[in-house]
Amino acid sequence: LSHPVDFEAFVTAVAGQSDHDMDPHWRVQSTQILHGLLPYTFVGRFEHYLSDFTKAFQAIGIDDTAIPALPHLCRTKSGTSEGCRNIYTPALQARVYERYRSDFEHFGYGHELPE
Repeated sequence: LSHPVDFEAFVTAVAGQSDHDMDPHWRVQSTQILHGLLPYTFVGRFEHYLSDFTKAFQAIGIDDTAIPALPHLCRTKSGTSEGCRNIYTPALQARVYERYRSDFEHFGYGHELPE
């Protein structure tokens, strides 16, 4: 890109793309992981990353002492919910929900922003 793009412009561009045309980094995860086509027994959640990371290693037989430590990589300057509330207008929130509806439904997330 030759100039910065704000979050709303990014969401507008992404929302207009088909799942196939999306970059894998923001592709609908239900599509990305072939939800409903592959028999997953466990899907980790980002908000439980540390515990789910550990469960995944345990599931493949890695001894607890051999599980690598995870560095804290969160670089946000404010809390997650504060950051979300500062950038999501009701219309933008609705656009994201509609585009990623299958993820919200398949993975049990609500429509409301986190507290």
